Amino acid sequence: MKRLINSTERKFYDENGNLKVETTAKTIVHKSVEDSFYMAFTNYIMWIYQVKSTATLKILYKILEKAEFNTGRVDITAGFRSQLESELDLCKSQITKSLTELTNKKVLIQQTQTKNGKEIPLKGCYMVNPEMFWKGDLKTRKELKITFESIPEDDL
Repeated sequence: MKRLINSTERKFYDENGNLKVETTAKTIVHKSVEDSFYMAFTNYIMWIYQVKSTATLKILYKILEKAEFNTGRVDITAGFRSQLESELDLCKSQITKSLTELTNKKVLIQQTQTKNGKEIPLKGCYMVNPEMFWKGDLKTRKELKITFESIPEDDL
């Protein structure tokens, strides 16, 4: 914490004609705010998560860029797939294969909806696993991570 003292001096004459000096001091406390982002050293991601191809790694980087702040949600729409195809020079099958790999490794979690007591996957709706990557403030990550940890692994 950084403290700054700001003082001001005011000179005036009172009703008897005497010179008076009034000094006012304010202490200003500057609190540094913790950064709202998560840093990952991307050179080791292929090794840590055993990602098999550089195409999958490039797709992951694009997904991490697109992920929503404080939720990790990312919608992989047809437009986003087309963008991946053109920017990364990949074919549709490679994108599908990479998304499957990232989902199987639990780097991405496919979002679901409950219908008639059954969990149905929502097409193109994913969440970046908050245990692996995070974009947002740490308090929200902690809350989301607790929610994520309470889901049995078989249900993922």
